[in-house]
Amino acid sequence: MVEFGKAEWVIVEPIIEIGKTYLYPQQMVIQSLLSRCIGKIGRWKEFFSAQAKIGYNAFHLTPIQELGISGSLYCLRDQLKLSSEIFSGKNVSHVV
Repeated sequence: MVEFGKAEWVIVEPIIEIGKTYLYPQQMVIQSLLSRCIGKIGRWKEFFSAQAKIGYNAFHLTPIQELGISGSLYCLRDQLKLSSEIFSGKNVSHVV
């Protein structure tokens, strides 16, 4: 017979600090985005500003690195090389 002790829980609420403002999980309005579908990096500021105006205050992006042979958004060819689809015309050799 297996006996278990009293169940105990530890809950750590994340707090995100942006400047001097705190953002709690209940306040987050998150949008998930396919990074290569947003377009070139030069368009991103305008895109995110428009999304913020309609209420989004957090974003989840797929990787921005060069994709591997399968083309899957999570299959990276080189984790240190940025995607030429997003960063064309820029020096996209290595991040570090």
